[in-house]
Formats: sequence, C-alpha cells, structure tokens
Amino acid sequence: MNVKGWLRGMRHYVENLQDYLYEYCYRFNRSYMTDDVFDNLMARMINAPRCNMKNINN
Repeated sequence: MNVKGWLRGMRHYVENLQDYLYEYCYRFNRSYMTDDVFDNLMARMINAPRCNMKNINN
C-alpha cells in the first residue's frame, strides 16, 4: 500500500501530517524485520546505553 492509499483509508481528520508519515515509515520498515517484536525489543534494550536514575524525570 502506498502513502496516498494509506491516508485515504483513514476515516478521521489528519491534524499533524508529519506524525502520520512517521507512523507509515515505521510500519513500512517494520514489515521487513524478520525478528519478533519481543526479540527486537530485548536486543535494543541490551544494546542501549545505561540510564542513571538522576537522568530520569518524573
């Protein structure tokens, strides 16, 4: 499905087109991933830099 067809399929008003394009790009790229979602998440968490508690905002 191309971007035009994807946008036509949405039934509501598009307020911020860039957000929808980001989502389309994510879905398009995700369709080529062969790993499961859980495996991909675990690999990204393991390879991510450490995050200290003082850097986390409430």
